[in-house]
Amino acid sequence: MPVPTSPRTLARSAFMRDLCLRYPEALAFKNDITMDVACRLLRRTHSLAEQTPFVWNYIDRPPVGSLFVVFLVPQSPIMPVDGIRYLGKEQTFTVTPFPGIEVEVSEMSYGFIPGTKEQHATLVRRRYRFTKGGNEQLMLVHYQAGHATPIPPHLNAAPARTYPLPTPEYPRVFVLGERVGQSLAPPVYPGEKAKNLPRAGSQYARPFHEAADVPSNVVDDDRYRVCFARVLSLEGLNH
Repeated sequence: MPVPTSPRTLARSAFMRDLCLRYPEALAFKNDITMDVACRLLRRTHSLAEQTPFVWNYIDRPPVGSLFVVFLVPQSPIMPVDGIRYLGKEQTFTVTPFPGIEVEVSEMSYGFIPGTKEQHATLVRRRYRFTKGGNEQLMLVHYQAGHATPIPPHLNAAPARTYPLPTPEYPRVFVLGERVGQSLAPPVYPGEKAKNLPRAGSQYARPFHEAADVPSNVVDDDRYRVCFARVLSLEGLNH
């Protein structure tokens, strides 16, 4: 495959590396996620993804306890830049919590937000996804506190990404279920005018498994919005 050389293509490629296709809201899960809980959450997010369109957006400097649901697609790397600088290297391993079920776990440790007054790196990021027995494209990304280590001063000066972040203007899209591939008008962020946003049907709204036979109609998605707190509260997962 030829290497892209045009400035526009390179800029778009860099922009897409910063974005991920995810559930529209940043969630919260205060407890440590065990393998049992990870499996149950991944099962529940599958139902959530069938009912709620996902958006192209950032994960940026999330606080401890943040939980994101990401849908993996070719246009975006498996884990985009998240505004956190990590002193540790990512460790990936596979766990078999139940017969016929495999979960891939990737952990980054000793994270911190550059440019702050923090003196110790304590943030841990863990990613969970099925590699057997479930949808391999749905991924949980969880941030929690871990062991502390001093931050080298020269690494605390520059931010981990370039700011300000451009406003994402790609259509929302259903990634699973009967409406898979169906796209909706992009969300309108504060200060933006809907008439200036692109129409639905962008190539970036296509899921990993192409659904060319599904029309990209713009529909009212209010009735599809789901309160994720109800998903987490089932069986006391977040207590």
